Parts: sequence; structure tokens; C-alpha cells
Amino acid sequence: MPTQTFFGLGAVKRNRIEQALLHEFSSHPLCEAQVGRIVRDASIARGAFYVYFDDLDDAYRHALAIALRDIHGGLIDALENSPGDTLDVFYQYTFAVVRQMASSPYADLLRLHWQINEDQLQGHEKSADLRGGVGTRRSEVERFFDDHSLIVAGQPLHDGDANVVAVRMLTQASHCCVRDVLAGRPAGSVMADFATLLRIMRDGLRCRTENGTESSIVGKAKMKEAADRVPRT
Repeated sequence: MPTQTFFGLGAVKRNRIEQALLHEFSSHPLCEAQVGRIVRDASIARGAFYVYFDDLDDAYRHALAIALRDIHGGLIDALENSPGDTLDVFYQYTFAVVRQMASSPYADLLRLHWQINEDQLQGHEKSADLRGGVGTRRSEVERFFDDHSLIVAGQPLHDGDANVVAVRMLTQASHCCVRDVLAGRPAGSVMADFATLLRIMRDGLRCRTENGTESSIVGKAKMKEAADRVPRT
């Protein structure tokens, strides 16, 4: 995360730096990014970069957060303004994002992230975890559902664990739709698969809201999450 000094900058200078970050990380993989190009584009001293960010990884995370905040912000607005089925909202919003992605200012950044940078960044974060650093970060959408329940077929899903797992699956599946379209897969095929997944999830979660029986989808996801937490030797 950028330092408080960065957030204390005037809006014009802060925006200029952020645009330089977005340009660099949209044009080059993280492993090839250069502080020199960023500071030149932002018209700041090299030393100032390290006053604002710990390193290139830190700057990259901020650029990615800008893109995801804009994308998630629209989804959160849609969720707040749509009291109907949450899964329908996820589908409609993902469909809109997929349609607009070709002209999105974040298309190249996200394409590089999912094709190259994600694995590199995760490797760095695992190293940080071993040194006592911060682990996986929760998305704004996941935090939104701390105070809201999913609505499935008109019924709220009050089970906290089921909410957490379902929201994580929905968010990851939505990201996968965008990733696959950016990788060149036809949008129609991608969205058809997403619709099938949502139909399966809705059927399982409807049982959960009606009689408290944990759906197989949620159960399997929780088992996988627990398995992922087991340290590998």
C-alpha cells in the first residue's frame, strides 16, 4: 500500500503518478517494469518514488487496485440498487464488463496481470508470508458482504460461512470471465458457461435458504478452502 505521504499529495500530482503507473504496467510485465520510466512519465524524482511506495510490487498493487476498484465499484452500486437475486446481478454486471472490456483503459493491465504478473506476485506474497508478512487480501466485494446477505430466489442467505464461500466463488468466476475474454475466448461461450455455473449455484443455495441443508457446491468449496490452508511439505 502506498504511504500516507503519497495519499497526502495534491490530487493533480497523485493522479499524474497513478497514470504513469497504469501506463507502465499496461505496457510491460511486472518483471520488466522500470522505476526510471515511471518517474520520467510522472515528472518526479527517483527518490520520491521510494517515499511513496516500498518497491515496484507495491506500486503495481496500487495500480491494480485502481482498476479493480473501478470495476468492483460499479458492481457494488448494482448490488446496493438491486434487491433481487444476487446471482442475477453478478451475471448482468459481468456481461456488461465483458462487453466493454475491449475499450477499457484497464484491458492491457488486466491481460498482463492474468497472463504473467499474477503468478509472480503470488510468489512474492508467499515469500512475504514466510517472513511474517500479510497474506491474501479480501476484495471490496467480499467486504461488502460482511454487512449484506446474498439474495437467492428472493430469499436472504443468512448462513455466514455459505455467504463467504459463495461470494468468493462468484467473484473469482466473474474475474475468470473477464480473463478468458481478454485471452481471446468468444464472449458468448464464456458467458454461457458463467450462466450454467450460476444456475448450479442457485439450485444448491436455494436448498440452503429453504431448509438449512448445506449445498454440495458450498460444501465442496469449503473443503477445498480448508485443504488449501494445510501447509505443504
